[in-house]
Amino acid sequence: MPYHSTKLDKLEAPIVIVESALDAIILYQEAGDLVHAIAMGSAQNKPDAYLKALMSKATDTFVCMDYDNAGFEAAKWWKDKFPAVKICFIPKGKDVGDYHIEGGPVRNWVEALITNDTVPERPQPKIDIYIIDEKEDAEGLLNSIRDSEAVPGVSISENYLGIAVGDQTFAIDLHKVPPGCLVSMEDMAVIAHDGVDFLEKLSKYNLTCGHTESTRLQHLIIIEMLWDHEKLAQHRLGFGSGYFAGEQAQTALAAYINWEIYQLQEEILKKNNLEKAYQLYAGAQPALAEIRMTGSH
Repeated sequence: MPYHSTKLDKLEAPIVIVESALDAIILYQEAGDLVHAIAMGSAQNKPDAYLKALMSKATDTFVCMDYDNAGFEAAKWWKDKFPAVKICFIPKGKDVGDYHIEGGPVRNWVEALITNDTVPERPQPKIDIYIIDEKEDAEGLLNSIRDSEAVPGVSISENYLGIAVGDQTFAIDLHKVPPGCLVSMEDMAVIAHDGVDFLEKLSKYNLTCGHTESTRLQHLIIIEMLWDHEKLAQHRLGFGSGYFAGEQAQTALAAYINWEIYQLQEEILKKNNLEKAYQLYAGAQPALAEIRMTGSH
């Protein structure tokens, strides 16, 4: 049976359906006088007779699944089975809990849902991706980054090297651009999801880079958990590398995600005085990288 929470004493009111009980509790806390909060327990769970009866009395039913692949599929199912429901997603982050933790105004969001004629759309990432397949362009890009002393987000796939600084995002074609013209990376500090893994893949092209920061290590210090790139991206940004199709775009977007997550987590580290802990942990990574790549002890 779905979890139901509200401060209302009438059934003729809007319903907001979410996945987790925690999300429903936050809705109750922040806007329980405005809506009935319903938690399904998971994206796969379906409405029972109780919820269907509640929906029949509601003035509006909003379905707000998590902003991930399972949530997208669930939202399609709800719309197919119950065409009158209104599909919505939290403005930022994966779910209501994430949005609340990051300081998002949950009540304002609920008010916008129930008072607007149309459901407010979730802001989408505005990212321009540039494909580089000329030697001169690749050299110019790396030289400009190095000269500006910026620390780019990076990623690497079978055919592309992704580089991002802010909303400037690039995919370098590693088959059209000779790796030799990318040697200036040796002097650059970069941000990867897993710095050791990035250096391993980069070494296949006889390339290396300067200091490598890892978003997964930052996250380990913050919440003592190692998350994969997609889960971390969904949690921190609300979208992952699958947001765009194609290897070029996904590689470039992964670099952008690394850059953006790093900035967000730096703020959290500073706020919680965890910078020293991260620096100590990150300091051990060059030795670990050498062990993994050379097998030395």
